[in-house]
Amino acid sequence: VSHAQDASQRSVDELRRELESRGSQFQRVAEELRKELESRVTQATAASQRASDELRKEVEVRTDKALVSSKKHTDEIHQLRQEFESKVTQSQNAAQQHATQLRQTVEGFIAKNSLALQHLQRDDPDVRS
Repeated sequence: VSHAQDASQRSVDELRRELESRGSQFQRVAEELRKELESRVTQATAASQRASDELRKEVEVRTDKALVSSKKHTDEIHQLRQEFESKVTQSQNAAQQHATQLRQTVEGFIAKNSLALQHLQRDDPDVRS
């Protein structure tokens, strides 16, 4: 009986050592997996942050370009408006000058012909009617 108990005890002891060994291996593997997971999470987080930073920079660059383009177009439109207003003013001034010259020409023509008619009426009684 003692021999059977000793053998049984040895089997139990061997099983215990085997379980302890496998438990230690499990803990090492679990620790390695945890470290690998942490490393991959860190890498993924860094990659995500880099992508976000690049996207943010791209948005800033495009926003700046849009603002510059918008400012450029606004400046061009303002310049075109000023040129248009200047041409309209020049055209109005030229039209007023032409109207004034035409008025003076017509008034001069009327005055000249009026004098001629008065002379004719004085000299020729038939022209009066």
